Amino acid sequence: WGSNETLSGEGSERSRMRHVTSELGRLIRELGIRSVLDAPCGDFNWMRDVNLDGVCYQGCDVVDDLINANSARYGGRDRSFRVLDFTVDQVPYADLILCRDTLVHLSYQHISASLRHFRESGSKYLLTTTFSDTRENEDIEAGWWRPINLQLPPFGLPEPLRLLSDKESEDHHLDKALALWDLRSLNLSAPAD
Repeated sequence: WGSNETLSGEGSERSRMRHVTSELGRLIRELGIRSVLDAPCGDFNWMRDVNLDGVCYQGCDVVDDLINANSARYGGRDRSFRVLDFTVDQVPYADLILCRDTLVHLSYQHISASLRHFRESGSKYLLTTTFSDTRENEDIEAGWWRPINLQLPPFGLPEPLRLLSDKESEDHHLDKALALWDLRSLNLSAPAD
């Protein structure tokens, strides 16, 4: 993905994530978050800079080798990693599910399934990537990329509780943000075909 520092690409380099790491640590403390599910966690490059003191962290990803490497390098008493495909698998409970830079690579069907699995986990909050200036969403094949605005059809999520700017990680979209929603209040349905 064009980075010598991280397998997740230039947008996940630590220097580009300073604002997000600081704001995420502050948000975790403000909300009294005690558990975080990072879905997907990638290689845990920038997330290791977030203040997770007193927080049980679980990173998940679909790549076995990546999970094994993360477990060996970063695993500990309050930090674990596991293989999980949240588009099809049951998602474990967490006070906060972080899903950065992934839904933009998924089809409408996979995004809707992911959001439903997040909600069905009983988790409290979802913090995920959205692009507020995007005026129309488009469907893609899984694996491609496009900006999405989760407040627009076919998703129609309400106004987020908070936006954390993520524009430093993005060279072309200054509206990129991590949006916070209360999962328990979301009314989610499958997109129309």
